Amino acid sequence: MTAHRIASPLICILVALSAIFGATRLEAAPISLSINAPNFLIPIGGQSGVLDVYANGTAVASGGFNALGSQTYTVAANSTSSGELLLNFHFSGFPLGDPNYEITQAILRLAVYDLDFQTDTITSRVTLKETATITSGGGNPLAINLKNYLPTTTTPTDDRLVTLNPIPLIPAPLPAGYFDDPFVLSIRMTAQVWNTGYQAVTLVNTPEKIISTLKMDVTTERVPEPSSMLLFGAGLAMVGAYRSRRRLGSA
Repeated sequence: MTAHRIASPLICILVALSAIFGATRLEAAPISLSINAPNFLIPIGGQSGVLDVYANGTAVASGGFNALGSQTYTVAANSTSSGELLLNFHFSGFPLGDPNYEITQAILRLAVYDLDFQTDTITSRVTLKETATITSGGGNPLAINLKNYLPTTTTPTDDRLVTLNPIPLIPAPLPAGYFDDPFVLSIRMTAQVWNTGYQAVTLVNTPEKIISTLKMDVTTERVPEPSSMLLFGAGLAMVGAYRSRRRLGSA
């Protein structure tokens, strides 16, 4: 009974410290960040370009091949023509860039228009196929083929809007944690045309579109405020003093 009474102050101190610091990890409501890319072209004719799209209102930037323009190209007989575009989505906003918050789960949702994941027969001799692969997210390399997330009932994908199945990003393949603002998601897209005919064919490139939403589950990692740190220090001092008194009492 005596030992229980002696230990009680120490237990009270530890309980108080636990109450201050044990509740610093809290679940927050899911947060969604969205970007709608303008209509763009995936080039052919051996050309390549970069298109940067921003969530914070910054103007869209196009480098190399002008993905926001137009393209007419002649494919020679019995030949192929290809090109590629790197599309960078710059997601911005809370909780990105805030070290007090850890992103514990993130799912990417994409709706794509006129991306020819399935081979598109333009004529009996001319076909087109396009690919789209997420190559990085938040500075981490990735290799996510968007074709693998087509709904199972999807047949042709040209000239229509297709909502892909949800694509998990965090905690795998990306680890949970803090992410900078902006969070840049890069998608490499390619187009290839085959002309198996005996005559050259002139093609007019048609635009694509991607609507993206990044849905995140967040856990707060609150940094203790100065008053809490003072309480913590005082608590440790009390624990030390209590142990010293017990040693002197035992002597």
